[in-house]
Amino acid sequence: MPWTTGHAAGFTTAAQPWLPLPPDAKALSVAAQRADPESTLRLTRRLLALRRRSAALRAGAYRELRLGDGLLAYERRSGEERVVVVINFDSRERRISGLPPELRLTLATGPASGGLTLAGVSAAVLSDRSF
Repeated sequence: MPWTTGHAAGFTTAAQPWLPLPPDAKALSVAAQRADPESTLRLTRRLLALRRRSAALRAGAYRELRLGDGLLAYERRSGEERVVVVINFDSRERRISGLPPELRLTLATGPASGGLTLAGVSAAVLSDRSF
């Protein structure tokens, strides 16, 4: 990930970096992503913070959930805490059924609504507690 929007993306003061930079290096830089609440950097930081606060995500028992083709879903449980992760690999929006009603949306990588409707190629983390 490029560091800055400046010369050589902040990697070197040399005239040219030893590896080529992508044409969109400025938009992908840490500096640009810090300012964008929907950036990959911000998402990664939110996911890491969630993992730090959740015993279930750090060390909970794993159980695969079969919710349909094109979906990867699993539950992590530690004591009374339960977290479910659902990933929609399909390019189309999917209505997800079969989830326990007490789970609440904690974090999503894209639009998510209702009981749980996930946009195409997106994911959601649901939990039975607030983080």
